[in-house]
Amino acid sequence: MEKEEIEKSLLEELGTILARDLGEEDADKPLRDLGVDSLSMVELFVTIEKRLGIRLMEAGLTRENFTSIDTLSSAISGIQK
Repeated sequence: MEKEEIEKSLLEELGTILARDLGEEDADKPLRDLGVDSLSMVELFVTIEKRLGIRLMEAGLTRENFTSIDTLSSAISGIQK
C-alpha cells in the first residue's frame, strides 16, 4: 500500500474515532492538536493492526512515528515495503 493510501485510510479511521471529518490538511497536524488522547490512540493502534495487518509491538515504530498522520503513514509504508 502506498503512503497516500495509508494516509487517507488513517485519516478516515481517526475521523471515525474522533467523530469528526478530517481532511488532507490534518495529516501534518500533531495528533494531540487533532484531539487524540490516550484512549483514541489505543483505538488507532487497534485499527492499524486490524486494517493494515501490522503488529505494532514487532514493527519497530517509535514515539516519533506517532507525531502526526503524515509521519505515521510514512513509517507504515516503509514497513510494508
